[in-house]
Amino acid sequence: MSEALASPTLALLYLAQGHPRRARATLAEVLEAEPENGYALALLERLREPPEPKLDLGFIAGAIEGAGEIELRWSVHPGRDPGAPLHVVLAFAWPRAHEGLRYTSRRCEGLAGTLRLPAPLGPASLAAALVCNPPGDRLHTLAVADSLSWSHAPSG
Repeated sequence: MSEALASPTLALLYLAQGHPRRARATLAEVLEAEPENGYALALLERLREPPEPKLDLGFIAGAIEGAGEIELRWSVHPGRDPGAPLHVVLAFAWPRAHEGLRYTSRRCEGLAGTLRLPAPLGPASLAAALVCNPPGDRLHTLAVADSLSWSHAPSG
């Protein structure tokens, strides 16, 4: 495509026709020739993909006498709002415990937040996923946290 054809208006036409990749490529051409073209920069910002949903886990030893806490941190960009309540599904493994495995879930309040849950000291492991279940649809996995393992850490 020649420089004379590449323009923010052409990028808008590509976008209106359902071709976001071509719109981005056209904007890249415009910005290569005019790095400070305000229209192209603004449109490129609008086309930027929102960040992926995120779920992080942390273990806080000794936060409660004789036990610990699991800290859950999640975030979903408003541009990726699933339109259904978010939940964190948790799978705990205690090799020395009678039940061995335990599953539970917690509802998330809002698109971003932090929640602390009591957890006995280890050795133990935890796997967690951020999910939503839109009405009339199947369960959607939005993010999976890195697994977390901890061992006992007696307090003072």
